[in-house]
Amino acid sequence: MRREPEEIRLRETVGSVFGAEEGNARSSDSDGSSSGAKNVDRGILSRILRFLRCPEIMEFGRDVNFGCCCLSPKCSSILIGGICLVVCAVTTVLLCTELVALEYLENLHSVTKVKAEILNLMVFTGVLIFISLGGCCLAIALLLGVYKESTRLIFAWIVGTAASILVQFVAALVEVLGLEQPFRLYKFITMPFNIYFILIVHNYYSELRVYEDHKLLNNLNTQQEESN
Repeated sequence: MRREPEEIRLRETVGSVFGAEEGNARSSDSDGSSSGAKNVDRGILSRILRFLRCPEIMEFGRDVNFGCCCLSPKCSSILIGGICLVVCAVTTVLLCTELVALEYLENLHSVTKVKAEILNLMVFTGVLIFISLGGCCLAIALLLGVYKESTRLIFAWIVGTAASILVQFVAALVEVLGLEQPFRLYKFITMPFNIYFILIVHNYYSELRVYEDHKLLNNLNTQQEESN
């Protein structure tokens, strides 16, 4: 998809959303502390991508404007937030049911070894419930971020989801290689979808950043005109 000349000029003026450098952040500090704070999340994301050595992802997200199911990036972000919220809520309910069932089994068994194993499963299930509740909070943050057009809430979802993918990959790898839970291979199948969701939401996030930068640039020009 070809970009409009106005958008290209705007990106050249306010800087790239994905590759904000520290020099740009320092120069923006001279215009005010608020403009310097807006570059913090850019620098964090840029460092994460550099650490992962994924320049292709940066170029892909920079040059492509896309959504899922032929929807706009905003509508796609709402759809993704709703899907994540429903999935995490259902997962939380199922895990709570499993926790109650494990407690019932613990009361039935009198063997110490069996009770210890059940107790370990209960602790692990409790951790999964906590993670699932965190996913619900992130999904709500994404929906609120889209509704209020808040880049900070959307960025929180992006970082939280990326961290959850990393944790999910490590956990699934340990379980599969340990031959304890070979059926957990499905986790590797769902990871590309999660990465795809992150790219879509980040595309909408980049649009909001351009809008905020444009608004900030107009405010600075207005202040300069008033001072003159």
